[in-house]
Amino acid sequence: PAESPPSEPVTPFPPRMRTLYSHEPPPPGPGHVFLQGGFGRQLGAGAGSAADEELLANICGKTFRRLSELRKLLESLGHAVPDGGLPIPVDVAIVTVSKLLVTYENYGAAKEAVGAIRRSQLPIGALLPFRPDPTGDFRESDSDGKKKKGGSNKPVQATTVTASSPIEPGWNRVSPPKFKRGGGDDCVPTRYMYISGMGDSSGYTPDDVREAVSSFESSGRGAEAWCPPGKNHCFVGFRSVADAGAALEGLQGTDPPPPAVTRTGNGVAPSRIFADRARANETAPRRRGADAPPGAPTRAECTSATSSVDVPGLALIENYLSETEGACLSALLSGPQATWAPGQETPSGGGLRRRVQHYGYVFDYATADVLREVGKCPPLPAIAMESRDDMSADDLKAHVAACAGRGEGWEALAGIIEGCRRLKLPTLPGSDVPDFDCRHINQLTVNEYLPGQGIGSHVDTPSAFDGCLLSLAVEGGCVMEFRRASGGNCEKARKLLYLPPRSLLVLRGAARYDWEHLIVGRASDTVAGKVLPRTPRISVTLRGALSAPRDDGRFPRHLPPLQTSVFPPTTAPAAGKAAGARADPAATPETERLHVHAVYDAIAEQWHHTRGRRGILWPGAAAFLESLPAGSLVADVGCGDGKYFAACWTHGHFFVGSDISLPLLRTALGGTGGGRDPRQEAYDRSGASARPEVAAADCVNLPLGTGRFDAVLCVAVMHHLSTEERRIRCLSEARRITRVGGLINVQAWAMEQEEGSKRKFAVADVFVPFAAQPRHLSRVEKRKEGSGGGNVRQPAAAYADAYEGSSLDESKGLVIFQRYCHLYREGELGRLCGLAGGLRVLEEGYESGNYYVVAEVVLM
Repeated sequence: PAESPPSEPVTPFPPRMRTLYSHEPPPPGPGHVFLQGGFGRQLGAGAGSAADEELLANICGKTFRRLSELRKLLESLGHAVPDGGLPIPVDVAIVTVSKLLVTYENYGAAKEAVGAIRRSQLPIGALLPFRPDPTGDFRESDSDGKKKKGGSNKPVQATTVTASSPIEPGWNRVSPPKFKRGGGDDCVPTRYMYISGMGDSSGYTPDDVREAVSSFESSGRGAEAWCPPGKNHCFVGFRSVADAGAALEGLQGTDPPPPAVTRTGNGVAPSRIFADRARANETAPRRRGADAPPGAPTRAECTSATSSVDVPGLALIENYLSETEGACLSALLSGPQATWAPGQETPSGGGLRRRVQHYGYVFDYATADVLREVGKCPPLPAIAMESRDDMSADDLKAHVAACAGRGEGWEALAGIIEGCRRLKLPTLPGSDVPDFDCRHINQLTVNEYLPGQGIGSHVDTPSAFDGCLLSLAVEGGCVMEFRRASGGNCEKARKLLYLPPRSLLVLRGAARYDWEHLIVGRASDTVAGKVLPRTPRISVTLRGALSAPRDDGRFPRHLPPLQTSVFPPTTAPAAGKAAGARADPAATPETERLHVHAVYDAIAEQWHHTRGRRGILWPGAAAFLESLPAGSLVADVGCGDGKYFAACWTHGHFFVGSDISLPLLRTALGGTGGGRDPRQEAYDRSGASARPEVAAADCVNLPLGTGRFDAVLCVAVMHHLSTEERRIRCLSEARRITRVGGLINVQAWAMEQEEGSKRKFAVADVFVPFAAQPRHLSRVEKRKEGSGGGNVRQPAAAYADAYEGSSLDESKGLVIFQRYCHLYREGELGRLCGLAGGLRVLEEGYESGNYYVVAEVVLM
């Protein structure tokens, strides 16, 4: 019989391990790696028999130390990794069914092995091409190269681990703490420090940073190092405050050592070291109501808890805007003329989650600085200089109220900005500045916060903006939190302040420079003991942007104000394009393409089902058709689903319909499908409705002969044209195709709606939502139920995703489209007829929430 191998000392079960994070110094002694994956089936487990369970129990917890067993695992690792040459482990243990603990001679070897395994994406089957026999020893199996039964192709997860405890249990996580530089001269030093000139963007790794500060680390256990991605700075954590102080003094102004490995393409060259104190922000505790039992849901801390805290230089002016002014600005800044900025990055490298607009100058969130180039965004709206200088404070207030009442949003905003510039504030205690007025406002940022969105703790960059910041809450309220490190022990003072809608927040002095402000992202706030759910919020931040810092150390000047009294304000023309050049009125603007044409193409079926089939006509349009001589040739411009065709046929007219939406035109073919209107019934019985004369065409470029028609009907078309040039062009085209002496009838939505109407408009250019039922939408393919079943409706979310610019009403399962509409004021249609030329207005009026005009063609 073969001689049994000598017995080996029993190795104790592996100690409890934790992940070793990148910022931690490498522990002394051996390095450990967890290999995680579905090893159970690969090692012979999972069959469910008692024998298999007993075998697995014998394997788990046993440490394999015999050289023959280790060699098989090493060969497996070396062959599986493309580069080969992996460090040799000194021990392997099976901890659980899905976890192996591999021990290396030191941390460097463990780190090298982890990097190689992660890069190669090793499948479990390639890592362990062997199985244990009943004694627990490993043996080769399935050497024919075929895939082994039960093998896994999922990559193995490799992680460096350690048995040592963390320096601070609070930071035992992957994400680093949030650091803050400095803390004031009266702040007690901490064990943390900030180093500028050594960071990820210039090629430094945490290991490089630890090596650079190793001479100041007296404990012998190493320092922590955090290198934020893409930044040229880092944070270091020593074991003692004394070590941090020594490093601060010793590194200040020195040249950083080169990184161990020079990386290319980073674009940032190492510079002299600038060191500063740093502190780590603590995690805010979970807050519950005062009487809530343990385990109760958390809620926001009440504002009354900090009502006694005073923030010098902070002022809140409630009801700064009237309800009419607030509604006007809200509709303006969230409507079709809102110039939302393209996506921007934050200092952490992520994307800005909320939507913003910039006027005057762009604020760059990636650098927390203002972009001082001209033409990056629209100018600030402003009152014409000749009118502005003669306005008293009362005149200005009356002007803003009148503009808001008429729905002139840009004019109202221009007046509000001017009012903020004239805002007089009392002298701050200890300040020699007489009144911190805001006459230098030249930059405006509009922020949209949806429920759950917020903004991180910050102080607006002092080198970018002057000492007075204003924040106007246009719509929606929320709690803003103010934080400051005060006193010798760095304890934070906090102030919770509710910003109601239509209020103005003013930050000066200490509130501007010494207190950070933030909005916590949550769905509700607790104000004076009452929980207030958040609603969508729009705020306007007004600031005085400064020029770049001066070399002579003098205070930078304010940037020149970039403003206009021509509305809506637009971005400066691109190079090579003449200033003030207008877009071709025949070209479809993006607003109309997305929020008119695409919308009606999508909702054509439902529109016809709910509008055209009912046969409800606007009385003025029906009367106009009835007044025409029998046999008139009528052009129905923007005919849609042809609901006026039956009225034309009834009165003996010939007609040609045109519309930009081909799906809507298709619904006009094959009959009206009506039954509620006698004209529709007669029209369908005649057979004339089967194939009416229709053409797909844009109202500003009609493919119809000049002077061929006796009359033109244009109903609910002009309020979908987004520029005045296109409205004039539409009237000019209608005049062109009509003979001299012919008539044109135009009807469009009015700003002034009737008493009891569900629609109320605060500005002239708006988005009007249309709730579409998914069963009427066609872009998402219907699913079949079984082999012979009918269609199964897809979730409404699938339809919302399929249509650009649409959203989902989850509570009702509807897809919401936003239609662009321009609302007309009294006399506006008649004024446009005069600008089009060749038209004489015969009648102008108002009916059922619409303005209409009847004009005679006097000149083609």
